[in-house]
Amino acid sequence: MLGVNYGMTAKSLAYRIGKPVEAAQKLLELYSNTFKVFWRWGDGAVSHAQFEGELHTLFGWYMHYRGRANHRSQRNFLLQANGAELLRLACCRVAEKEVVLIAPIHDAILIEAPIDRIEQDAAVAEVAMKEASREMFAGFEIKVDRKIVRWPDRYMDKRGVEVWRNISGLLTEKYGWTDDAPNTRQLMAA
Repeated sequence: MLGVNYGMTAKSLAYRIGKPVEAAQKLLELYSNTFKVFWRWGDGAVSHAQFEGELHTLFGWYMHYRGRANHRSQRNFLLQANGAELLRLACCRVAEKEVVLIAPIHDAILIEAPIDRIEQDAAVAEVAMKEASREMFAGFEIKVDRKIVRWPDRYMDKRGVEVWRNISGLLTEKYGWTDDAPNTRQLMAA
C-alpha cells in the first residue's frame, strides 16, 4: 500500500503480488477511485513541485527540485517530511516535560523511566504526540499506540532481531559483554 501511495507502477505491483500486469492495473484504478482526495492531493504535490521547483513542510523545511525530479520522491516528500516535523515537535514536548528521551524511531518516541514512573512518563509521551498532531493538522489528532517494555525484556522490532544478534555476538567476542543491564551500563561507561 505504501508503494502504491508513492506512485508504484502496475508492473512493479504485479511483480510484488504475483499477478498479471492487467490485474495490478485494475487494483491501482480501484485504489485511486476509492481514495480520490488523497490522489488529488498527491497529484497536486507533484504538479506544485514541477512548476514551482520546490515543496515545503508546514514548518518550512524545503525540498528544492532542479531539472527532472522523480515524481515518486515528490509525492513522498510531504508525507515523510511532515511526519518528521511532527516527531520533532513531539520530541520537544517530551523533553520540556523532563521525560528522558532516548531516541525518535521513524514514527515513534523511545523513552526511558524508572519502573515506578514508566506509566506516567509513557502517558506524557503519548500526550505529546497527540498535541503535536493537533497543532500541526488543525486539530486533527493521530492515533497513538503505547508499548511499555520492562527489564529484563527489551524493545525489539522483529526486523532487527538478526542485527541485534550479530552486534551482541561481536560485543561478546571483543569485550566479554553479556546481554544484561549491569554489563550494558559498564560497556557504555567504558
